[in-house]
Amino acid sequence: YMPTDWSQALITLGSALDITTIWTLILLTIGISIIARVSKGKAAATVFGWWILITLARVGIAAAMS
Repeated sequence: YMPTDWSQALITLGSALDITTIWTLILLTIGISIIARVSKGKAAATVFGWWILITLARVGIAAAMS
């Protein structure tokens, strides 16, 4: 539902911030904490840290291409 006249970087960032992605990250955090037997804080730092890095890389590539 984002306007098409926005920059591609903003559209990429906006598409990374939806309820489905957040729910998936929460479920991944719970699953990794159980499987790896680490605290939920460490699992959350890992999952959300990687998601932030990948999202920033995607936004950077979109900004460079537009």
